[in-house]
Amino acid sequence: MKVSKRQELMKIVDLNESLVVLGGGLNALVVAIELLKAGKRVTMIEAGRSDCKAASSSEYRAFKKNFSSPKFGLKDRSFTYAGYINRTKVKAVNFKVIGSLATGGLSNLWGGDIRDYDDDDLKDFPYSKSEVASIEEDILNLMTNYNPDGEKVVAKEVVYNFHRAGIDGRCAELIEQWGNSSENIGFDLPKLAILVNDKDDRKRCDHSDACLVKCPNGSIFNAAYEIEKLRENPNFVHLTGVLIEDVSKSRMGYTLSARNMIDGK
Repeated sequence: MKVSKRQELMKIVDLNESLVVLGGGLNALVVAIELLKAGKRVTMIEAGRSDCKAASSSEYRAFKKNFSSPKFGLKDRSFTYAGYINRTKVKAVNFKVIGSLATGGLSNLWGGDIRDYDDDDLKDFPYSKSEVASIEEDILNLMTNYNPDGEKVVAKEVVYNFHRAGIDGRCAELIEQWGNSSENIGFDLPKLAILVNDKDDRKRCDHSDACLVKCPNGSIFNAAYEIEKLRENPNFVHLTGVLIEDVSKSRMGYTLSARNMIDGK
């Protein structure tokens, strides 16, 4: 018997027995991982465009024209933002909208950034640097495999020692030539989240110069890699093909209004 896409998506999940994470990008991944570590049951609900179907010609041209990043000009990466504006019905008056309905979110385009935040950076954030330090360590290791044995890492160590993973020879020559120059020239270490050690079937960065197109080693972080691995956890349920349109609160809890991405119901 042939199983339809509609039937493949059907799962019975009691959301009263699970914590619900909406979306499948980097933020959602972090939340899901921390909840699972705390022994909670987690259900991730997302639109989950993972079929790599390219954006329509008009949408592709619009993104390529209106956004500065050359990543938007790559047709095979356009599935990342395909359908987002039309399906979410976002109307931009004096700003530009970027969003994703794909598993992994916009990390399918850019990967992720490694940054060292301090208390001043987080002054308007609900939690202090020390309160989020342990989570930060986990995510840094998740993104880069900086310490494969699971030892603790800190953002400052990763950011300022990232070049030890094997700095590109051409960059090393530039630093040697100009690093201590009195000329008004500055250098900054890369902040792209890449593997500095092999991880599963993905390889560490080998400076193949394919970052813009598509890394052949899978070295650039993509939340979709880790979400796929979470599916092996018995306390994790991944519902894809579901677009959340509204969340409302009542005395009984929360009500999710959703649309099936395949049949529109």
